[in-house]
Amino acid sequence: MNTGCLAQAAEVLWGPAGAYAYAAYQRLRAQLFPELASELPIVIGLTAYGHCIGLTRAPWEHGARISLAPKVFAEGERMVDDVLVHEMLHAALIADAQDSKHAGEAWYAGVRRLSPAVLRHPLDVQRPKRRSVRIPNPAYGPDDRRKTLVRKVSDDTEGLHAAIARWPVPFRPEGYDFGPPITLAKY
Repeated sequence: MNTGCLAQAAEVLWGPAGAYAYAAYQRLRAQLFPELASELPIVIGLTAYGHCIGLTRAPWEHGARISLAPKVFAEGERMVDDVLVHEMLHAALIADAQDSKHAGEAWYAGVRRLSPAVLRHPLDVQRPKRRSVRIPNPAYGPDDRRKTLVRKVSDDTEGLHAAIARWPVPFRPEGYDFGPPITLAKY
C-alpha cells in the first residue's frame, strides 16, 4: 500500500471530512503514536452497534481499520481528534499484540500515558477490581437445578469505567469547544 493512497481515496469519497481525518491521523501519529503505520484505513460511515461514534477492527489484512461515525464531523474538529485518538489507542494496542479492550490494564495504562498530552492534565485511573459473588438463581426450578449463580461484581461505584471506555470525551470540561464542524460529502 503506497503512503497517501488511502488519504487520496478518503478525500475523493468524503471530501473535506476525508481529508481532515487523514491529516489528523498524521498529526496525532507524530505526536502520540509514532509506532503506528504511516496510514491505516479510515472509513467514515455507520459503525457497529448503532451507538458507537468510532470503532477499530482487527485483524484485517493490512492491520487495524478505523471507522468514524459521520456525526462526529458535525460536532467539530476537536471531536474528530478525540474520537480518532481513542481509536488510534486501540490500533496501537492491537499492533503491539496487547489487549485492546476498554476493561484491560493495557487500555488503562494507555489512558494514563496519553492523558497529559491529550487532556492537558494527568488522569491517574486504575482498572476497577472485580470479585466473584454468589447470587440466587432467578431461574431455579425443574429446568434449572442450580440454586445459585456466580457473577462478577465491580468496585466501580462511581461509573469511572464507563467514562474510561469513552475516553477522552467524558473528561472534557462542560462547555468544551470542539471547534468548527467539518463538511462531510453526501453520497
